[in-house]
Amino acid sequence: MLKTSHDKNEKIYLRKKITYSKLSRDIFIFCRLCLYICPSFFAFLSGLIVLYNRYNAAPGYEHMALLPFSYGILYLIFPSMSRYIVSHIGMLIMNIIMLIRYVIMPLVIAISGSYGGFGQNPDSNTVRLAIFIMLYEMLVVFIVVAVFAKSIYKDKKTKKYDFSHVPLNSKIVILCLIAVAIGVIARYPEVLERYHFFVIRKEFKARVEIQALFKGLIELLSEWAKYFIYIIMIDKFKVRYDRTGKIKYVWLSYLVSLPIVMFFINTSRYSIVVPSIVIITLMNILYPNYKTITITMISLIMLFSVGSLTLYKYFGVNSSLSTAKITLEVLAERFQMYFSGPRNIAMAIETKHIFSNDITINTFFNDFLGSIPGISKLVNRLDRTNTYFNYRVLGFGDNTSQIIPMSGQGYIFFGIIGAPIFTALSTYIMMRFDSRASREARIDYRYIFTWGAIWLGAAMMYNVQIEETFFMNYFLPMYIIFYFNRRIVLKKRDD
Repeated sequence: MLKTSHDKNEKIYLRKKITYSKLSRDIFIFCRLCLYICPSFFAFLSGLIVLYNRYNAAPGYEHMALLPFSYGILYLIFPSMSRYIVSHIGMLIMNIIMLIRYVIMPLVIAISGSYGGFGQNPDSNTVRLAIFIMLYEMLVVFIVVAVFAKSIYKDKKTKKYDFSHVPLNSKIVILCLIAVAIGVIARYPEVLERYHFFVIRKEFKARVEIQALFKGLIELLSEWAKYFIYIIMIDKFKVRYDRTGKIKYVWLSYLVSLPIVMFFINTSRYSIVVPSIVIITLMNILYPNYKTITITMISLIMLFSVGSLTLYKYFGVNSSLSTAKITLEVLAERFQMYFSGPRNIAMAIETKHIFSNDITINTFFNDFLGSIPGISKLVNRLDRTNTYFNYRVLGFGDNTSQIIPMSGQGYIFFGIIGAPIFTALSTYIMMRFDSRASREARIDYRYIFTWGAIWLGAAMMYNVQIEETFFMNYFLPMYIIFYFNRRIVLKKRDD
């Protein structure tokens, strides 16, 4: 039987398809190997440089090279840490934070030779203990991921779940709350003075006074309304895009995303960075063919706004890039401050010993109850670990701007053995949220769980109070609102 040209073309097509499939598989395997090997290689290189500089290190920092070396070894021993980076944003954020904290920070400190910062330097023996606690915390996080990641991320339900977008079946609860928020803002327009657009305003006010009984609730309503409007609009545009395939709905989705990134509160860079990452993640899922545009556009706006805040915070409102002097020494101090470095943990350890008579069981309850709306007014805010930590760092006064590390809080309440307990719990919950976000087909739940996963993924930068404030002010109330919004549906009357 003679072979037709159609049969030949079909064979050529199948051969090319197999070739491309093998090439895609090879590229995927290569990328996975890079994710698995490169961080460890960089960690070992960083460890060698830190080790080389150990004789020039400040007292107590002689063993700092153990941080990158241990990270590199554990990263190879526990492959589960890198296995879920690509498809789960919470795990990606945690890996980035840990790489900065355990590899980049020691490297910058060693090269710059800067071991100082705010307040009196801690004792060298305390710094050595702080490095040990960091190593212990790192090991615990790797073990938590190794033990639970497979069962959480490889849930059987995930394989059968429909990942297509499911439109909101009801908007009645969200629309009612948006209407209430608009009414509240019309009554108290000064609440908008808290916001800046794109760059910080010259007439910036550190604190806006609102003459109202429920000031906190008014501020929260204005914030919630911003996210509710975004979720409704993005859901609408996604539905239209799925029906028509017109690119204008993608650009409209970008347009309604901009206020989330460009409107921010006070000088909080977290209020820009975290929502920006949430939007990038969400838009990449909704419009996978436009990932490059999404990442480029949102990232540039985020970086510009964060840069504006940074210049204001450290160099004044009228400063420019030409007058800003950011050196390795300054960078080393900022790393220690924002990524819970050995110095900050050492000062948390000393906080426990200096204020041992003041820190009681009441302090524990004040730490946790002080972030709950309504109850927080009944809490003694001076009897909290973050307050005592700021007394140690900045001296006695009203300034409580420094953040006590999460492992430092664990040490204060539970000693060395329990130091990483809050970090371990945050890691576990992060993976749960990460998995839930990847399985959600509705944009409201996907948004809130993605937000929670990102926030918990960066837990090593925060403390318990900051995490609890996020959950009590944003995650929990918005989850409850979305829950009732899903179930309260107005049925059309049959004629």
